[in-house]
Amino acid sequence: SSVLHACAKAGDASRAEAWLGRMLSAGVSPNAICFNAIIHACVKADDADRAAHWLDHMMECGVEPTVTSYSTIIDCLSKRGDVTAAQQWLTRMTAAGVDADAVAYNMILGACSRTGNVDTAEALF
Repeated sequence: SSVLHACAKAGDASRAEAWLGRMLSAGVSPNAICFNAIIHACVKADDADRAAHWLDHMMECGVEPTVTSYSTIIDCLSKRGDVTAAQQWLTRMTAAGVDADAVAYNMILGACSRTGNVDTAEALF
């Protein structure tokens, strides 16, 4: 997973995906940490749709997403100012049984603040 994290820090989603492919070819089953690194790489490259694909693939592989899995996508969308999409991911996270933490809420509240979306901010409480 160290190589995946290095790819994530560089925002090199393609390289991270290639390394995950190598892991799978070698018979190594990726865990949540590995998938989270791929999701982070996609987000760092500002590709929330690609990150969402990997979160879905993670579940298809039987790996349960963590609060980090969802929060990484929420952060990307919040930084873009896409409050609606970020809130939809928060709803998806809680519907999946993953408890949102203060960090996830603060990301969305920050986006609400930057976009002047007071109604959504109030609705979170």
